[in-house]
Amino acid sequence: MGDAKRRAQQKQGEFARLDAAFRAAGIETSAFGFYDDPAFLVREQSDPTFLETYARWVQACPLDAAYEAHAREVVPKLALLVADALVEDDLQGGCVVAYSLISRALDRLGVWSFGVQGSVNLSIDGTDWSRHLHTVDELDFPGGILGHAWAVAPPF
Repeated sequence: MGDAKRRAQQKQGEFARLDAAFRAAGIETSAFGFYDDPAFLVREQSDPTFLETYARWVQACPLDAAYEAHAREVVPKLALLVADALVEDDLQGGCVVAYSLISRALDRLGVWSFGVQGSVNLSIDGTDWSRHLHTVDELDFPGGILGHAWAVAPPF
């Protein structure tokens, strides 16, 4: 068995295990954004890392060709709309707002997604342009976050 086939089987097994665990906890996984399910919220209150389980479920979720085509059409359009709004409003540090907006919109548009936060260093080769967003830093403004936030929407 090749590595690709082994990884696919591991992903299928992970999805089946996570899906069964959610369902055993009384959480219906067929609705986009099922992290709002009352049973999910109860579980998350006792386990703050439970939302990470949702992210693993989304990453392992099997994607058929029709879903992938839908996601590849919807996600870039939504991302451009949000990016244009951020630029228009000169919203510096708007990554958390953007992630939240994108994630909720994708739920309504039928695309699985989750958010991540971390550090990033960006630069453009051949220029002196760079941007550094570290989780170990000083806050730029009250209520801000350290680092950066992204929306993850498989297959992206």
